Amino acid sequence: MTAQGNPWLLPGPDRWLEDLAEQLRCGLLLLPPLAAAPDGLVAALLARCRGLHDCGEIRCGPRDTRPPASILAEPLGCAPTLDALASATCDQQVMILRLADVSPAQGLSWLIFLRRFAQARRENPGLCVLLPDAPAALCGQGLPCADDWRNSLSRGDRVIWAEENLPRDRSGLAAELAVALAVELCGWRLDLAAELARASVEDLTRPLDWLARRGSDGAAETGKGDACPLALCRGGDSAQLRRRVWRAHLFTFFPKLEEQRLDFIDRYRKRLRVDKHLSSLGVSSVEDIELGALRHQLRGALDRDSADLLDALARLRNRLAHRQPGEPQDCRTVLAIRDPQQRHGLGC
Repeated sequence: MTAQGNPWLLPGPDRWLEDLAEQLRCGLLLLPPLAAAPDGLVAALLARCRGLHDCGEIRCGPRDTRPPASILAEPLGCAPTLDALASATCDQQVMILRLADVSPAQGLSWLIFLRRFAQARRENPGLCVLLPDAPAALCGQGLPCADDWRNSLSRGDRVIWAEENLPRDRSGLAAELAVALAVELCGWRLDLAAELARASVEDLTRPLDWLARRGSDGAAETGKGDACPLALCRGGDSAQLRRRVWRAHLFTFFPKLEEQRLDFIDRYRKRLRVDKHLSSLGVSSVEDIELGALRHQLRGALDRDSADLLDALARLRNRLAHRQPGEPQDCRTVLAIRDPQQRHGLGC
């Protein structure tokens, strides 16, 4: 299964929705406000409720003082009683109920009714009621309530989503960096992950600048111990953000650094030696010479481009070894290695 542009088709969220669909078929389901949830949750949930007929939506505001049973029964054309709603007459019907700014008295009336309704539906067929953005006064009151959608997301879901949102012309190391940053930096913020996966390579080499430009976000909050990157940015927690970028850089760049190190060793093997200093560090073969030592031994033997490349490789390797993300220019240099003809168009 792929996301196909729809985050609710990711394996984790898809299983989460199937569980919710089973709860809704039992008669009642509350969806609390879900921070930064992808669009289309209600439609995706109803699509999984095979066999249920969507009867539309009811909006109940603070001026509607009718009893809850009457409000639900009117569009169905049944008697305004609990017995009628929890009977074969309304079986296989699903109603979306939105309670907006209800008064405390209304909230209490709905709480009492929904508790009785849930009990009646456990014993009888009848109407299914879905409450999106359920008021806080109803959540945590013993009513069937969905847990946070973010709990369904795994790292695999994040990787799939990032890859689904890559530009078609992006491949190689730049694509790997885009996916790694989306997964590590954006966490459960699938909207940000999609944007970052599509960002320019210049933005990929300066992800914290890109994040700062995103500005404020009302959904920026902490979830599952994985703080929203916008909340961290707004709160000035650059240390955690930089750790996330470092993990993405480590995953993306380290194999390329090792590949290049071995390439320099193969090309300049005759000029390399294991001196006393390297021997004291435990190096016994030229294959074990690290980038910093290569730069020292090959000084004066390389043309300008090769020397600049080796300098960038050594700097990036040193920063990663010290748990620091790479500098933007060094990242750009390494990204250009795989496809040199694109070296002057990386920012496009």
